Amino acid sequence: MGTKKTGLTREQHEQLGLELQTIRDRMQIIGSDLTANYNQKDKVAGIAHKISDDLEKLRHQLEELLFKEHPESTTETYYRATRDDFIRDPAPIRPYPQE
Repeated sequence: MGTKKTGLTREQHEQLGLELQTIRDRMQIIGSDLTANYNQKDKVAGIAHKISDDLEKLRHQLEELLFKEHPESTTETYYRATRDDFIRDPAPIRPYPQE
């Protein structure tokens, strides 16, 4: 008989929400940069946008789990645009070289 998994704590959801939103926002910037610099036939921009879309789907699914596990939670855990800790301009991990 398998062990029942308990899911994430509220604090873990909070941290994961911030990380996923930052990654998704950064992927949107990367996708826009690729769209501006490569032809559609190269497909790299489409892949980056698909990753952004998949991250959005993941955030949505995690938010549903959050509400089941912690009903007192708010929608600002995974969608924090109105929160003070929302990263408005996610910096790249490795910035592009200055031209």
